[in-house]
Amino acid sequence: MEAVTVTPGASTLTAVNATEVFTAEATDANGNALEDARFVWRAKDHSVATIGPEGTATAKGSGTSTITATAQDIPGHATLTVNQEIASLAFRMNPSNAVAGEAIDPAVQVEVLDADGAVIEDADLTISLELTGQQGSDPLRGSGSCRSGERRGAVLGTDRDPRRLRLYADGEDGRVGPGSHE
Repeated sequence: MEAVTVTPGASTLTAVNATEVFTAEATDANGNALEDARFVWRAKDHSVATIGPEGTATAKGSGTSTITATAQDIPGHATLTVNQEIASLAFRMNPSNAVAGEAIDPAVQVEVLDADGAVIEDADLTISLELTGQQGSDPLRGSGSCRSGERRGAVLGTDRDPRRLRLYADGEDGRVGPGSHE
């Protein structure tokens, strides 16, 4: 045996628990495929991905991991990148009733989720919120920039009725909160 080739050579997944099937081929010095080669699979960074004995990798979190297939002490490598894409927001703490001119208390807490519903820990985005009151009243609108784990304030209101809104980019324990709202 001369070489091991892993395909695809590079792959990107966009959600936790998404999978990619890698295959390996062993070749001799003349480039001929060796059909009876047995491979041992390994993912370098288990916080990014794990891999099963047949070459199926499962995303665990954002980052990059080297995927290695080894046969007869000869390794072949591929790169797996997990780049969670934002699919939705979920309220960890639902908005409560507010009085004009006062902060919403307790603060609204929002988690940023990927397509599998996993919290995106390193999200950096602007969150917009609109609250409506009684029929015919002006809606309150506001936005604020948040990064995971940070707490920021934003102005929420109409021209006649501004008030303060505190935003959380995610919850403290990293779990999906009570109820999603659109």
